[in-house]
Amino acid sequence: AKFARDFQTADNIQKELIDGGVFVHDGLREWRADGSFRGGPGSGDGGGRSGDSFKKQRKPLGPNGHDYQLSNDATPNNSRFSESDIHALLAERLQAKFARDFHTADNIQRELVDGGVSVHEGLKEWRADGVVIRGSRGGGDRKADNQQYSKSPHSVDDDGANDSSIDKLVQERTKFKIMRQYDKADEVRERLRTKFNVLVDDRLKQWSVSGDFGEERNAQRELADKIASRGYIKSSLSLSLNEEEEEYIQHHVEARAVARKGKEWNLDTADKIRLDLAQRFDVTIRDNQKLWSIGGVFEEEGGKIGNPKGV
Repeated sequence: AKFARDFQTADNIQKELIDGGVFVHDGLREWRADGSFRGGPGSGDGGGRSGDSFKKQRKPLGPNGHDYQLSNDATPNNSRFSESDIHALLAERLQAKFARDFHTADNIQRELVDGGVSVHEGLKEWRADGVVIRGSRGGGDRKADNQQYSKSPHSVDDDGANDSSIDKLVQERTKFKIMRQYDKADEVRERLRTKFNVLVDDRLKQWSVSGDFGEERNAQRELADKIASRGYIKSSLSLSLNEEEEEYIQHHVEARAVARKGKEWNLDTADKIRLDLAQRFDVTIRDNQKLWSIGGVFEEEGGKIGNPKGV
């Protein structure tokens, strides 16, 4: 329910668990049902959700009204916000979360990201230098989305006369992607193609004059282009239903694809369609292959026809 942003349902489930004697700590990703939590009922050292769920002592928020720290390796701010504006938005977002106003908190988060500010909940860090903080819970490895792109070894050899100009444009495109300014990123990509005949492979983090990335990768890119240019289709190993039911499935698979398009996915609608198809017809959808299958068997995965699970 939380993944679907249905916080009302998530809260109702949380209350049901608590009423039944089960305590859940979202921050620690822990639960227990022995009548205590982190030292016993009312100990105040466990925390978790506020209100009736847990009694939590909040630590001081500091002079900026929030407890996020600037990343140690951050370079100067190049976002569209001043540092004081960033602190104000972080504080406002935190207060919205305390008040369980997740809609407002999410809007502020989106505003920060769109403005070039990255916030990491687990590390309680922020930065505004164009680098996106990535890492596992508890501070695992972090990786920047602006990882340097390099020239493909399969690129046409043009004596490197334009390499510097190409590198600058590729870096500019990466910066726009980090700031979620995708229209501008697409404009730069088109400029690279028309002016320098350069294609960029985001998976390899490489660019190539003439678009050659090696035989294997070229074949993968060609297949991906073919898949991208067609709609969703039924897998050849899918089980069969009557014509009317399969038309219903195809229509709703396509409707789900429309809901997933664009920069802001309508995840709630897309997930409801996927769940409905799975429950009613045992349909599995492979978005990377644009295939759907009754029974969840796909030829591309070397599957074998078996008995349906839920039809």
